[in-house]
Amino acid sequence: MNPCSEALKQAREKLNLSLEDISAATKINIKFLKAIDDGDFNFLNDVYIKAFIRSYAKEVGLDPEECVRKYIESILPKQERAEPQVSQLPQESIKKVRLPKQKGVSNTTILIIVSIFIVFAFIFSLNLFKDDVNKDSDREIPFQEAVKKIEQSHTQDDSSLYMDSAYISPVLSGRMDSLILSISTNESAWISVLIDEKYKNEILLMPNKSVIWKALDSFKLTTGNAGALNIKLNNKTIPSIGKRGAVVKDVVLSRKSLE
Repeated sequence: MNPCSEALKQAREKLNLSLEDISAATKINIKFLKAIDDGDFNFLNDVYIKAFIRSYAKEVGLDPEECVRKYIESILPKQERAEPQVSQLPQESIKKVRLPKQKGVSNTTILIIVSIFIVFAFIFSLNLFKDDVNKDSDREIPFQEAVKKIEQSHTQDDSSLYMDSAYISPVLSGRMDSLILSISTNESAWISVLIDEKYKNEILLMPNKSVIWKALDSFKLTTGNAGALNIKLNNKTIPSIGKRGAVVKDVVLSRKSLE
């Protein structure tokens, strides 16, 4: 079993807590929690998996960062986790090396140039190794921080979350013929929307909240909890795109959907 999953499950069972208890406390879909328990981490974007692991670990009394570290180590290939090995020549071999004499250039000068080249090559390769190992950690965000950012976008007079900033053209927002996509949910759901095949927007939508996007021609919708979504296009209710907890990809919503 995955070390991260095993630690979380053992801690939960030790506290006599069920997955339903954890779901109620964290607002995380129980299907996602079960996938974490089973060591199946292919159900969502890596950023949200780490956020879910932190939230789960906190509820069962474990160190969130330690659990995330175990998760990262379990998905990295062994060669990326291995420490770089620096081989050293025996002292006797070094002493016996003799560089050929060259007219106008001393042996000492050549040795210094070769040594500098070796040092720079080693530093360059070491930096490449560190970049590969740490490239995922730059995108990590805590679960509660993600939730907080979503809720801070709410207005005082409206309980919906209205997004029309960087992902929607200012010209489109004022057009009378724009498509308007409205999504609400009764439980947490990750949603990705591609607007007019150009602008991509992702959001973790919390229970009993809603979000609105505008487009000129079409939307392409992907979600990790299809059955939880209530979808309307220009105020017309769209039939359910999948079952509760199901991952559905690239559902196209356009003017044809209104016919």
